[in-house]
Amino acid sequence: MKTRTWLNVVLLLLFLGGCIEKESFFLPDEADGSIQFMPYERKEATFTKGTPIETALNLSEFIVFGYYTGTGTANNWSEKGSDSGPNFLSNQSVTNEGYGTSVGKWTYYPSVYWPQDEEANLSFFAYTPAVSSINGLSLTDTIGGLKLQYTAPENCADQPDLMMAVPQTDLNETHTGAVNLEMRHALTCIGFSAVGSADIIETIEVTNVIVSGEVSFDIKDTVFVWTLDDPVSTTYNAIPNDSTINNNYQSIVAANGYLMLPPQTLQSGALLTITAKYSGTKTFDLSGQEWQAGQFINYKFDVTLTVDDITNTPITNGFIGAFWRYNETTERIIRMSNTGSWEAFLLCTDDQWNDSDIMMDVLPSGYSATQGTSISSSIQQITTNQSVIKGNDDISFRIGLTTETVLATDTTKPRYAIVAVRYDNYEKYHFIYLRQGEAGDSINGSAQFSPYNLSTNGTSANNGTYSFVTYPSMGGGLQQWSSEGVLYPVSGSGMSSNVTTDTIANACPQNYRIPTDSDYFSLLNTSGSGTSSSVSISGMYADGYFDRAAISDLSAPVVGSGDSIAYGGNLIYNNDTYASLFFPCAGRRVNNSIADNKSTGYYLTTTLGAYGSDTYKPYYLNVFYQGMSDVTIWCDRTDACSIRPVLTVNIDSPDTINGELDGFTDNNGWEN
Repeated sequence: MKTRTWLNVVLLLLFLGGCIEKESFFLPDEADGSIQFMPYERKEATFTKGTPIETALNLSEFIVFGYYTGTGTANNWSEKGSDSGPNFLSNQSVTNEGYGTSVGKWTYYPSVYWPQDEEANLSFFAYTPAVSSINGLSLTDTIGGLKLQYTAPENCADQPDLMMAVPQTDLNETHTGAVNLEMRHALTCIGFSAVGSADIIETIEVTNVIVSGEVSFDIKDTVFVWTLDDPVSTTYNAIPNDSTINNNYQSIVAANGYLMLPPQTLQSGALLTITAKYSGTKTFDLSGQEWQAGQFINYKFDVTLTVDDITNTPITNGFIGAFWRYNETTERIIRMSNTGSWEAFLLCTDDQWNDSDIMMDVLPSGYSATQGTSISSSIQQITTNQSVIKGNDDISFRIGLTTETVLATDTTKPRYAIVAVRYDNYEKYHFIYLRQGEAGDSINGSAQFSPYNLSTNGTSANNGTYSFVTYPSMGGGLQQWSSEGVLYPVSGSGMSSNVTTDTIANACPQNYRIPTDSDYFSLLNTSGSGTSSSVSISGMYADGYFDRAAISDLSAPVVGSGDSIAYGGNLIYNNDTYASLFFPCAGRRVNNSIADNKSTGYYLTTTLGAYGSDTYKPYYLNVFYQGMSDVTIWCDRTDACSIRPVLTVNIDSPDTINGELDGFTDNNGWEN
């Protein structure tokens, strides 16, 4: 099975190391000979409020400080800089006249000019954005360079992407062109993305992390120097974007919702807490993780619901399953009643599927969305997929498989999945169990049941023409205890109500047989006779036939006629393997009439038994409709019942060995 931890954190680090590239900008007019400034950013980054800066064109301004330390090498920055103040330019705003466009034109006023001495020493420092009472920045010192204090605002949208330029030292009039200022990110940008099944992240919180400190730039090593404060217990929240999570990783952070925090090694007690709308809250220990200056850290979450996370509250008279033969992939139509908002999504699959194999989409134009109406057009192949289908009031959508999603043969082990419908204004869940493959298979460690009832192609006599019905929802033929003939529901000879023998003919295709009571007990995951309601559910089956027909009475659904008659029924399932098996409520035959069809299905066994002293009544499997989920094994009258064969070669409890079986060339170790 494919199971996923609710929130499996993966840390993705995108380092900003490597080569430096300059972006091409439209340079300012230099005709007057003034000093020009042009910022650029390392291209490796994808990073000012709560939003990472992606390019220098996203800057509206930066602040420049200029230092004149004298002439000649004796007065260069390394000799005089540590004691110098910004005596040439102080707190000069350089603005981008092309802000918001693809053109960067950087201007400032009033202009300054190069000293007319080729040995003059000018050094420039810069940062962005400008300090303000909102963004948590303050300028603490300008002697010997810039020192900035940063205290992250609690409102994530106000947190800036603080950038400081690599200082340009000892320049003079021999410098040609603009002063190129390489802007580097001083903070760590924290983002979040998620994959999963139709959930919405409501809050993203970090606590007990460092949110303040003083930063400067080490010119010699061209690195940031941070003096950090202590961690705080205050909760800092990223801003979710309210998008519905699907089976592809996507950002769950709003455009201005990234956390911009000082670089640090997270100390003991640092926590990340995620709250999802439907999956609840999970907290993760971040202690020991390292956040570096200029890193974009992306925490990736798997927010995948499982069948254990939610309660199945079935929609009355709804579709409870969908079925495809081994080589079928086309649409199955789901239409159910509902009041309020709803959404449908793929909940889980077994290991035989890829996530992209199962597709869901809205109904095509011209299809009736009204439950119970006919859809007369030919069955279509779904070519587009919406990972989450949404709507209001009555539920209508379709499920299909990709054209490549076929099994090898009709004897290949089936594969299973579950689609969940969140309905009634998202308060309840309804499961739709998917199955591809018609080979016999076990559900609860049971005998390997066929998904089809047995039919006789419309004949009432035993002419050796036993075969399976075309669709799992079809009722097929009925057989009376001790009768060799399989009796079609609307024709055939009368039947005696008395049991006269304890044997029964096996009216099944080759390699199949009629089940015993033990087969059904195992199927129901019960050790003896009685009711097992924990593994079954009643409703309708979207098998490419029943889901496209008109249904006049949804409380007792039946479609078709003659040998094509099909019913609603009961689905037996396994929530560990997702395997499922549908039994239509085809009723029973009493002489030349049908009783209890639409409401009950009777399934024959070859086992005699009794409750009490009567040992001549056979056991039956009974399945029920009309909102009842009970499935029972009991012995009673000898009317004609439906037949659901099981494979005679069964790995779990084999009855016979027929040729090679999974590498065994004989029956050594097995009992016939």
